[in-house]
Amino acid sequence: MKQYPFYGILDTGYIEDDNLEACCRSLILGGAGMIQFRAKNKDAKEREALLNRLLPIFETGDVPLILNADWKLAKKYPDVGLHISQLSFVEEARDAIGKDRILGTSALSQVQIDAILNLSDDLDYFSIGPVFPSKTKPECPPVGVQIVQYAHSKSPSIPFYAVGGINRGNVHQVVEAGAPGVVIVSDILCDQNIKMAVNQTIGKIEEKITA
Repeated sequence: MKQYPFYGILDTGYIEDDNLEACCRSLILGGAGMIQFRAKNKDAKEREALLNRLLPIFETGDVPLILNADWKLAKKYPDVGLHISQLSFVEEARDAIGKDRILGTSALSQVQIDAILNLSDDLDYFSIGPVFPSKTKPECPPVGVQIVQYAHSKSPSIPFYAVGGINRGNVHQVVEAGAPGVVIVSDILCDQNIKMAVNQTIGKIEEKITA
């Protein structure tokens, strides 16, 4: 699949339910290539109700919608992809959702990156992080830009994204380390102009990539 410079996260930990659709549209209008819906603070019924509100935005198929973690819910919606953090369940997740869906996972170490590269037939992309201390995942120690450099050195055949504690002030560090794309959560979702924040981020990424 295509490598995008910016992968947007629609996290209900930062967004009020009433603003969900507006924030999603702003991420897309700003240039997000993919959107992940993450609703860990919701129960299964609430999560599905919110997902159904988002689906009309993605009817054109121009921007993929990825669901975080919830296998059972993802299986019910054939146009929705899945992101899982448990690397050991990649093959099981692929069997569950089928071969035509987007499936991504996360890496926290060089060992996990190597394992992902061996599973690239089952995966469409992976993320690396948290690179820096992260408000979204405070329980996870940061792995540093060195792991981004390692992933880049392996020339993976699938897209990858740096994530965790990244903002417009430090995004240049992960791009210089070799990240072809990034995930930024709080710095984007807490901005009063999400569209402009995404657009600014993509500009910073492309400036470093082409420098």
